[in-house]
Amino acid sequence: MNELANYSNICGEGPIWDASKQRLLWLDADAEDIFEYLPEYKNSGRISSDLRASSMVLDSAGLILLGNGIWVWPDGHEKYRALNSYEGEEWFFNDSIAGPDGNIYAGTYYWDDSMRKHGKLYRISPDFKPEALDEGIMLSNGLAFSVSNDILYYADSAARCIYSYDFCPGSLKNKRVHIRFSELKGIPDGITVDSEGFLWCALWYGGVVERYDPDGKLERSIAFPVKQVSSACFGGEDLATLFVTSAGGFFKSDLVPPGFSEEECLGGALYATKPGVCGKPENIVDFGLKEYVDEIE
Repeated sequence: MNELANYSNICGEGPIWDASKQRLLWLDADAEDIFEYLPEYKNSGRISSDLRASSMVLDSAGLILLGNGIWVWPDGHEKYRALNSYEGEEWFFNDSIAGPDGNIYAGTYYWDDSMRKHGKLYRISPDFKPEALDEGIMLSNGLAFSVSNDILYYADSAARCIYSYDFCPGSLKNKRVHIRFSELKGIPDGITVDSEGFLWCALWYGGVVERYDPDGKLERSIAFPVKQVSSACFGGEDLATLFVTSAGGFFKSDLVPPGFSEEECLGGALYATKPGVCGKPENIVDFGLKEYVDEIE
């Protein structure tokens, strides 16, 4: 395991492998920074410091950023806000993912000590029209598709579980609990799926990333030197490297496990390890970013 970069992220999140540029992207969800890491040069740096986002998806012509609304970032252009609210409700997105059907799937959340307001899971189409597919999500987090793209996994951190849905293009059915976590283990945060169909989950407060088989049985656990590991994705040559983000900020809430101390080593760095299995390629959407720029200008 290697520490690749330490920008003391308050809430390092949203890692995604951009194969077209052979780079890893991640962000600080509690700041306004977006970072990249170039494995070929073993070099990392900020590429943006003017937008607070929680996650991003790859578009054929740039990036789509989700946080306080939805922003588009076409290659070679400035960022533009595409959507800010829906049906009178201001959006706060957490994790998101590009679907195999060309849509974006993303969950809203409303952070406070007790998560009194619940979020929803949305499908966002290329014309930026949203549709709520599920609701009552206590703390929306990681999303991942199975290798065959017939299952969507979705982490609800406050419920301490990962749900699974039967996925057909544009619709979700048969919601069930795939994995439930004990209070002492931490809370499920970012997730990803490898090429063998196993699900990887970063456990915030737990200091581990765990691998589960398709039936939800724990196969292995990888410990990290920090407690607040936040998300993971595969990238690099042959998608053989597991990149893991972490967070250095302590966020007080009812989810903190008994005995957990903010004096412990929380996190803030980017890590990498080679687990002996490869990931699956990221889906890429085409939301017409070039045409969108032409309309704005």
